[in-house]
Amino acid sequence: MTAPVVVTDTSGRVLWYYQLHETDLELAPSQVGPDGDIYLLLEAPRTYSVHDRSASGVREVDLAGDTLHELRGPQINAELAAAGADFSVAGFSHDLLPLPNGHLVLLAEIYKTFTGPTCCDGVRTTLIGLGIVDLDAQWHVDWFWNGFDHLDPNRIVNGFGPYPPRLDPRQRPAVHRRP
Repeated sequence: MTAPVVVTDTSGRVLWYYQLHETDLELAPSQVGPDGDIYLLLEAPRTYSVHDRSASGVREVDLAGDTLHELRGPQINAELAAAGADFSVAGFSHDLLPLPNGHLVLLAEIYKTFTGPTCCDGVRTTLIGLGIVDLDAQWHVDWFWNGFDHLDPNRIVNGFGPYPPRLDPRQRPAVHRRP
């Protein structure tokens, strides 16, 4: 069983908590929405392959702990494909933002394969990037943004390299930094 989401007062007294009952998910950061509902990111457990996080999703619960909305990766990916997106969501990353107009903005992890980025000496390499998905008030995809369409995949900073890293450290590519 995963740790619950807990809300306390400034003295540390528990005011509210939410415990997942599913054994196949972990809770990631959560937010209180403008309507007082709690928005939870659901992540596949660490035992899943990083590239198979289809259990990941997002859930809205009220203060009684009742689920009001829930979407999983495959549902969001089907809507993204129908809307013409050139990416699919592999998981969700770090945060979400409920908006006053009822929309919900998700920061998504996406993957793209490149041949020959500067990090990888001409080798076909999959890089992890970020996308943004805006769900409307009925939790349908309203808008999306693909970071790979705007950010240079050759500009890898702070020693980050391809994902997942190669298992043999001798095969790791040199990281090229711009002056």
